[in-house]
Amino acid sequence: RARGPQGSSRGARLCMAALSSGVGGGDMEVLQAFLQQGKVDEASVADLLRTWPLPRLFAELADVGAAGQEPVRRVLDVLAFLLAPPHGTDRALSPETAPFLIAGTQHPASSIRQASVALLRRLAVDDVSSSSALAKQETLVQALVSRVIDEDIQVATRASEALTGLATHGMAQDMDAALMLLHTIAAVAVAPPVDVNATLTLRCADLLVTLALTSDQVFEAAASRGDLDVLVALTKSSDILAQLNVLDLLERCCTRACHVKFMFGSGIASWLIFAATGEASDGARGSPDPLLGGNALRVLSTILGSLSSSAGKDLDAMFSSADPALIRRFLRAVTALGDSPDEANYFAAIDAASRFAASSDQALAVALEDREVLSAWLTMTARPTQIAACLHSVAHVLCPLPESSPVVYSMPERDARPETFQHGTAAVPMEASSTQLRQGLISALGERNGSDVMELLMARAKEPFEEVKCGAYDVFRAMASQRCAAWGIPLMLGHAGFFNFIQDQEVERHSGRRTKEWRFCVIEALARAPELREVENGSAIFTTLHRRLLQGPFFAPASVASVEVA
Repeated sequence: RARGPQGSSRGARLCMAALSSGVGGGDMEVLQAFLQQGKVDEASVADLLRTWPLPRLFAELADVGAAGQEPVRRVLDVLAFLLAPPHGTDRALSPETAPFLIAGTQHPASSIRQASVALLRRLAVDDVSSSSALAKQETLVQALVSRVIDEDIQVATRASEALTGLATHGMAQDMDAALMLLHTIAAVAVAPPVDVNATLTLRCADLLVTLALTSDQVFEAAASRGDLDVLVALTKSSDILAQLNVLDLLERCCTRACHVKFMFGSGIASWLIFAATGEASDGARGSPDPLLGGNALRVLSTILGSLSSSAGKDLDAMFSSADPALIRRFLRAVTALGDSPDEANYFAAIDAASRFAASSDQALAVALEDREVLSAWLTMTARPTQIAACLHSVAHVLCPLPESSPVVYSMPERDARPETFQHGTAAVPMEASSTQLRQGLISALGERNGSDVMELLMARAKEPFEEVKCGAYDVFRAMASQRCAAWGIPLMLGHAGFFNFIQDQEVERHSGRRTKEWRFCVIEALARAPELREVENGSAIFTTLHRRLLQGPFFAPASVASVEVA
């Protein structure tokens, strides 16, 4: 591949000299008249370029710099117009102009660096064809990379945006070019020691992550070549702020199986567990990091969540191939932070336990066998927000919602009327082991709180706190889902008072909209479950539920809805 316009950096050095010396005062009125034209055509552009060739315009920037901001802005406006994509792409990337752009990115004056990088950013971001053309200019791309660590934050930001645009548009179909860009940025990232200038390293790391996430192939290749090792270096930094920031970057790298493989292969997962538990890989015990622990556990739970959602079987493979001590250390992190008085750490632990248990049946079995994890996860505190988090986490394991809010179910037409209820869709049998594990989780919820589980859930559903009521309804909804209905519906309808409570329109008369929606979600789940036919008086129950479905979640009886008039 060529070194770029004019084949060497000598052109850039000569242009830097031109920018520093200028070529005379120039006729500013010509530029002003050009800018004030209502409509600019090719003839006007040609006339201007005869008077003001592009090299002269670039050189004039340095010459008018001492005259104040207005002349500089005028020249920059003209250049921005002449070089803007798509009509100015050929001019901007021509052998005549490109060296001046490179020199502009290296100019001592921050205003000229900003303008030069801004011009390149427009080429990279605003037009796909221009972005593709710029991606082939290696020296221009390298000039942008060198500005990522510019001391001027505006220059650095625009350079990062330009490179991101190149990766998204110009290099979208050119994996080799994308990897070359990654490798170049990685070399810049490790140039200053992390602890000497963590800010610059983090800026490069953020760009590396953005570029690596463009595709699984790019991420895998970058990881195998060591271009993402800067993330590992940041985890070992003595700068606590750098470590906190890299946790945010790592959370972005947890959505695909190849990301998770990198986390475990690079040792980052082990560092996350150490930060969350204080337990090292050699078994030495300590305390969770007070600043990093909760955030580290959040990243771990995101890793496990991605395994369950996008690569479910990978977690089972991890269990069979990974060091069992690694899994044990993760569970200790859940235990340590679940017992923490800090509410943020408690929520992180609950979320991690829930994601872990939901990721596979094998993971749920491991969690159910660990009494310390169950105690930290399922034991309810006195705080309503923590009770609600516990209940929603259990519902997530039983049957996660596709969204973070109640779902409106649709039933087959023949199941939607009482007269055809007995001839509706047959229940789909679930795997016995999976069913037993989820039933075991519900039993453990009651045991950990010293109560019959239905008595516990009914008591929570009748509490005055909306978030707690919604959590209880979410568990009822999950128990009526396809995964759990075979045992969940008999358990709920076998409890004296449950059905009257769930169908009574007066129960939530004074509750908020959210609570009514969650309660209606339970009614929908019950009505659509084929297992309802196996329950005593199932037809009568369905008839009542069907009536409630037709009335909707916000229906109020006439005696309540009417207003007495004196």
